Parts: sequence; structure tokens; C-alpha cells
Amino acid sequence: MMTTQAPTLYVIRHGETDWNIESRMQGRRDIPLNTKGRDQAQAVGVLLNWLLPSPLALDFASSPLIRARETMEIVRAQLNLPGEQYRADERLAEISFGTWEGLRWDEIESRYPATFTRWKEDAFNFQFEKGESYAQAMLRLAYFREDLKRDTVLVAHAGIIRTLMSLYGCIPYEQAPHLLIPQGQVLMLRPESFCWLKGSQTPSGN
Repeated sequence: MMTTQAPTLYVIRHGETDWNIESRMQGRRDIPLNTKGRDQAQAVGVLLNWLLPSPLALDFASSPLIRARETMEIVRAQLNLPGEQYRADERLAEISFGTWEGLRWDEIESRYPATFTRWKEDAFNFQFEKGESYAQAMLRLAYFREDLKRDTVLVAHAGIIRTLMSLYGCIPYEQAPHLLIPQGQVLMLRPESFCWLKGSQTPSGN
């Protein structure tokens, strides 16, 4: 019996922001790209232009946050596609880190020692105060995955990409919150299979 192959995702983490440099939790805060971040997006676009023979045949989806949308529009320009003709999907917005947003990890540990310990014990199921958990984000991403009809270029965030990799069976869910997700690279993602393709920029931040 013939089966339909699941769509391939070409997943891009947004380019660098000043908060990445400062190791601040961004979450739903709408932080723009910095100069290096725009350069990283351009390098990823060049890589995809070489990799994808028919970009028009693909779907394009982005988080609605500005750092992801800027990245997507730069990438599309490198593919000779209209910058704004893609869909912004709320399900790709970064995990909400609630009261931790805007803080560095050392500030979080000093201000919230008890909850920080709980996070270390079970980071995947830990729900951030006034925010959500990785487990909750996985639910919305499962609905997103069900709606995929064709190969897709996707721009999102470190937390979302970690969760997608777990959803696709590429990493154990308990490891997902601790996985380093680079910038300036493309993640080719299929069920139980993935690989990273490097552009000309190096990752920074976390």
C-alpha cells in the first residue's frame, strides 16, 4: 500500500537579538533583530536558495513575533520571493516564560530559587508563572503539524524548535528544554530524522 511521505520542514531560528547577547529570556517579548541577526538571516536565505530548487512549491510560516518575521522576510528576499507573502501563525510564537521574561539566568536563580530548582527537576512540564510549559506548547504544535500539507520553510524560536524536535521523535522530551538551538543554520526535520545545515554565520546566545 502506498503511503504519503510527511512534509519536510526547513526550520530556522530567528537571527540574533541584543537580548540573545545578554542571555535574557525573550519569550513573548517583541525584540527586533540586531545587525548580526540580519546577517544571519541573509546567510540562511542564501543557503536555502542553493538548497531548494523550487521555492514557490513550498509553504512559508513564521511566528508572529518581530524577530521571526524580520528573519522570514530577509530569507524570502534571498529566494527572490515577495517579502510579506507568508503566513504568521500564533502556534509558532515562542513559549511564554511569564515572570522570567527579560531576566538573565543568574537573575532568575537568585530571584526565584525555589521555582528555579523545580524547573531543573522537570523543565519540560514546568509551567512558568503567568506563562506556559513546554508540554503545553507541544499541544499547539501538534495541531500545527496536523495542518501541514506540503514541505514548509518555518521561522520560529529556540523553545519552539526544541519542542518540535521532541514532537517529531528526534530527541527525548525531557532533554528538549536544555538543547542548544543555533542561529544562522537550517534544521531539516522529518519524523524521527533531522540534520543541521550551516550558513556562513555562527550561533550566539541561548
